[in-house]
Amino acid sequence: MLLTGAPLSRSATFRAGLIVLGLLLLAADGHGMEPSKLPIHDGVGGDFVAQSSLGRDVRLSEFRGKAVLLFFGYTSCQDICPATLSHLEALIRRLGPAEDDVQVLLVSIDPENDTPQHLAEYLARFDPRFIGLSADPDELARITGMFIVKNDRSHGMKVSMKHNR
Repeated sequence: MLLTGAPLSRSATFRAGLIVLGLLLLAADGHGMEPSKLPIHDGVGGDFVAQSSLGRDVRLSEFRGKAVLLFFGYTSCQDICPATLSHLEALIRRLGPAEDDVQVLLVSIDPENDTPQHLAEYLARFDPRFIGLSADPDELARITGMFIVKNDRSHGMKVSMKHNR
């Protein structure tokens, strides 16, 4: 997997966002599958450690017992990422007291620009409970590989990630 700091293509980011939103809608509306009927995808996911917007390293397994919504994006994304985070914030708010059982984690695919401090400032605009994660390119490649996330170069076009700074 080639990770060069380029953003996901808009279509790939949009598809990922739709998947997360669909899962949230199923959970929020109570019309989803029975928990025992949910599909299991062996070999997808796993524990990892990354620098966080909390000012310390965070391990995914720290959130065991919560529904973790893992979102791969970046702070200079102009439309899909902020729209998805806004939808996540609104949907979680609809859960009422159960919102404490959900944790949103934004894994930045732009670690060169998305420092933990920058992620903290950005995510505070949506929900202060959202946590941003950043990792060096090698660790990011491992994390995205575990979750079958592809980071492409927008079909060979050079894309600047500084357009929203």
